[in-house]
Amino acid sequence: MKILINLFIINFLFLQTALAQVLSFGLDQSIKVSNEKAELVNAWTGGLNAAQVSTIDLNSDKVLDVVIFDRTSYKVSTFLTQNGVLRYAPDYEAAFPAMENWCLLIDYDNDGKKDIFTATRSGIRVFKNTTVQGKELTFTLFKDALNVKSTSGNILRLLPDLTDIPAIADIDNDGDLDVLNFLSLTGHSIEFSKNFSKERYNSLDSLEFEKTTLSWGNILECGSCGEYSFGNSSCRIEKTEHSGHAMAVLDLNGDGIKDFLLSSVGCTGVTAFANKGTANNAIFDSFTTNFPASNPVNMTSFPASFIEDVDNDGLKDLLVSPNQYFNDGYKIDFTNSIWFYKNTGTNGTPNFIFQKKNFLQDQTIDLGESVKPAFADYDGDGDLDLFVSNGGQAIDNQPFKAKIFLFENIGSQANPIFRLVNSDYANFSSLNLRFLKISFADLNADGVTDLAFIATNIANGQTNLRYIRNTAAKNELFSFNTSNLASINLPTLTPFDEPLFWDIDDDKDQDLLIARYQGGLQYFENTSNLTFTLKNSKVGGIDDDFGKRSLSIALADFNGNGKPDLVAGNRSGSLSIYSDFIEKINGTLTPASNEFVFNDLLGKNVKYNFGAETSPAVYGNDIVVGLTGGGLQFLKNKNVITAVETDNSFLQAIDLQVFPNPSQEKITIKAEKAGQVSILNLLGVQVIDTKRIIPQDAYEISLGNLANGIYLLVFTSEEGRKITKKVLLNR
Repeated sequence: MKILINLFIINFLFLQTALAQVLSFGLDQSIKVSNEKAELVNAWTGGLNAAQVSTIDLNSDKVLDVVIFDRTSYKVSTFLTQNGVLRYAPDYEAAFPAMENWCLLIDYDNDGKKDIFTATRSGIRVFKNTTVQGKELTFTLFKDALNVKSTSGNILRLLPDLTDIPAIADIDNDGDLDVLNFLSLTGHSIEFSKNFSKERYNSLDSLEFEKTTLSWGNILECGSCGEYSFGNSSCRIEKTEHSGHAMAVLDLNGDGIKDFLLSSVGCTGVTAFANKGTANNAIFDSFTTNFPASNPVNMTSFPASFIEDVDNDGLKDLLVSPNQYFNDGYKIDFTNSIWFYKNTGTNGTPNFIFQKKNFLQDQTIDLGESVKPAFADYDGDGDLDLFVSNGGQAIDNQPFKAKIFLFENIGSQANPIFRLVNSDYANFSSLNLRFLKISFADLNADGVTDLAFIATNIANGQTNLRYIRNTAAKNELFSFNTSNLASINLPTLTPFDEPLFWDIDDDKDQDLLIARYQGGLQYFENTSNLTFTLKNSKVGGIDDDFGKRSLSIALADFNGNGKPDLVAGNRSGSLSIYSDFIEKINGTLTPASNEFVFNDLLGKNVKYNFGAETSPAVYGNDIVVGLTGGGLQFLKNKNVITAVETDNSFLQAIDLQVFPNPSQEKITIKAEKAGQVSILNLLGVQVIDTKRIIPQDAYEISLGNLANGIYLLVFTSEEGRKITKKVLLNR
């Protein structure tokens, strides 16, 4: 028996040593943020730009939830419907595969669970919803690329243009899903790929397609927006290559026949086409521009329509958002880019009434695009306030300019509450800049924090590192005058380069790290009075990398060992943490892990997809990430394993009973002394709230919401003595 006890002690101590090196962060939604109007219900979503809207039951509660796929960042955002309110629930995003270009959620096999249709370079990829009732959401690859028999009998890929969003629906009303898309490259007529699953197999799960026509409905798109011809009529076609269409199928007039909405690249509105034929023989002879009739869509460029019931009233609404990879021409207002039209009619004869231009965006931090957070105590009250710079905004057709937003911390350092108090801090928009990246540091060693930034001048296209001295006294309100700009001379900088000041060599002045747009990291030593000399052009071996462009960095001691660690983001969509950065600055840095975002649904750390251009900042030892979507996500450091310290006092006998162990659902705890019990997973993250234990009372704890596996039960007596027991959950 003593041998078994000793083995357990050795194993536990070894486990503790290993766990001390594991980092874990949670996507925290609890920190309150308000703007000038109200508290933001979903502050920390990361923002939304070119939104593709779908509905799905994420948590098997028979209520429709909302999923957004953003074309500018390839990021999925998931929202649960709770008491009629959509609330951001990022843990569900882990169920979705990596996707590009477009994503539509449609139930192809009529099992009541929506599946994923998405773009691939080979055409259309399909993931089947394999969720088991009451279990976590899961998708399994069903078709890597859909095939179709051509009109000549050859088997080809079903291949819409990558710029397009096809219509996937039961076009001919035979019970299975068909596909409509504009002809690839030329893009002037619509091809109809009929699904023969029902006819051939009396089943809906085969997805077997044939092209039955290359001119569905005899529609021909001509050379200009809102110009079409029908039947055998001809029209002027100015372009031989005109790809870029977004289609959405619906019944507009209650006749049960599929009509559709169409928008095209370079155009600002949505056109409606009413089908005058039958389900099997579509006939179009007219169209209606400026749809809907009341408050028609008029976006800067290339709107896409989505027909979904986003308010759970049983009626499918109209959502419209730009179908853009990026802000083409820097004219799109990505803070008001999801137009919501509520359906006040029926699903057969919809009546779409305009509600707002910022669906979900009005409930979150959404400041344009490509934002960079930074923290500093601007009001001298002892807690850090939040500053956010952006790449730019084009609000109300104004020129695309970068600004700084200030969110004052009206809470405390330990329990922050952020309130937007300035939407153009220090009047930065007057500098006519783009791609603004800010950094705070005491640059002249006078005890107050100064502001440095890299940005691109709109007028001459030059990108420079400049700074503004803080003329306020210590612990007084920051005072920056943009007319007092000073430059720091460095080798050529490019848009999206980013500065970070830190005393790397411990000589009491601020050295400089430059995270380059091309992916490299450079170290410049401050040799005297803000004169910087290049010391390392490939810090830690981090060099230019096409797949990891837009490098962005921050430093903090995340693991509590007293040494700064580096967190780095880039266009790959993930973050990486490099431990003990300064010690290894001249060596080769290896990420400790990029799986450090804890998913409560899965009970483990995952590699989280933040989308393109992740820009981290640090708040204490937490991480706040700025995203392409113009918003932020807050990563709370959950590295609580330090609470399970090695304590030899647990060798002294305390009678602690835990049964049954293994358990299928519940455990009962009895202790001879009063204390507290916590339950942690093997990452050291607390998964069940701390419970108070009364001596000799049996206390029951449910493990029903946890995944199968080993957990650590930590009992702490009132004297501070600890006992740790392993608990096996095995259903």
